[in-house]
Amino acid sequence: MISNLVDYLNNNLLIAHYCGFDISRPLPSYWTFDRFLIHFDHSILSGIMRTQVLSLADKGIIDTSFIGLDSTVALNILADTHRFLSVTECTFLADKGYDAKNIYHQVKRLYEGECIIPLNKRNTKNSKLLSQGNPVCEAGLVMWKDSTFSDRGRTRQKFCCLLKSFTDTDCPCHHKNFYNGKKHYGCPRYMTIPDDLVLLLDRNSKYFKNAYSLRTECERYHSRFKNTGQERMWVRNQSSVANLNTIAHICLLAVAAITIPRSRSYRKLKFIKRIA
Repeated sequence: MISNLVDYLNNNLLIAHYCGFDISRPLPSYWTFDRFLIHFDHSILSGIMRTQVLSLADKGIIDTSFIGLDSTVALNILADTHRFLSVTECTFLADKGYDAKNIYHQVKRLYEGECIIPLNKRNTKNSKLLSQGNPVCEAGLVMWKDSTFSDRGRTRQKFCCLLKSFTDTDCPCHHKNFYNGKKHYGCPRYMTIPDDLVLLLDRNSKYFKNAYSLRTECERYHSRFKNTGQERMWVRNQSSVANLNTIAHICLLAVAAITIPRSRSYRKLKFIKRIA
């Protein structure tokens, strides 16, 4: 909160001096900081942040080979970044909330990159599968391939109950779909055949797991960002929110510039305090 900032500066005049204030005179009031956040040109702050990113990239501290995202609009962020720092051939890391076909294909088509995203099992039922891909029904019986067909741009495989051809056999678990209005029709099941980037990705491979583990770094950064008070904003003006968020990122990038070359890690912010 701005009131906390005012109290902190008044009780830490050395910090206020390093921030550029004349400590021989009264420091700015709450309302001065409030007006600053509202009226300060946001393009100046975003320009500083962009310069920081380019400087860190030039020094080899960061690069775009792996891009982790924790919570925001993915494609817009990639496009904005690509305008000043190329993300070509990047590996895009995100949680299952970004498991959407358009993200996979645009990362591949626009940036020649790949996505490392867990499968979001929304609106799907868990089912047992054999190594050959055949599903196992609720009665514990293997279902057999019947036919393939196209459905809304997808290729789907139909599986049928093996008891379908037996006229004198009932379903062991008396499943409601066994007859389905026809005698001995058997329960059908349909599965989409992998024909796009979402389904072709092997999420059980060692490569996928090792790459996805790198995403913890962006989670740590996001945790530091929350610690600056950005998760619950105490200002209501949109300009103030944008300026506060950008200032927080500028501070964290400054910490990274100082600590990473020395320790190769910025997990402990106490390090920056020791060298201040």
